[in-house]
Amino acid sequence: MFGGWLYGSYNTKGKFRCLKCLKNGTANNDATWSSAYTTILCRAYYGPDTDENGQAWIGGWIQVKIFAQQCLNCAEYVTGELDDQKCQNFVNWLHRWIAHMFYGYPFRRLGYQGKQSDRHHLVNRCESCEQGWCHYRGK
Repeated sequence: MFGGWLYGSYNTKGKFRCLKCLKNGTANNDATWSSAYTTILCRAYYGPDTDENGQAWIGGWIQVKIFAQQCLNCAEYVTGELDDQKCQNFVNWLHRWIAHMFYGYPFRRLGYQGKQSDRHHLVNRCESCEQGWCHYRGK
């Protein structure tokens, strides 16, 4: 498949630390939180391109965005952090997703998808919910 951006989202557990609150002396347990709805949006493009010498290449680009969540104390948007294992799981998923989307390899969606019934997800403070990509919303 050539041309056009393809989108995929991945959900994992992430940690959030509001540096503004930590800097202002807010207690650490009030300025940090974890969320099972840390959504990562990937967009990938695969197609022909030329370099500065006019040589034609077939290549691609991948862009990744980790959606932010709003701090309960100061309403600042904070981007989530992934530990090493969660990051490795995401890279494995990304590899399989690219192989499926561009090369036709089978792809079974594995991993945590979130639950509609989780009462602790604050939809109004989730950038991913706002933009329609959060797994909490069942996308």
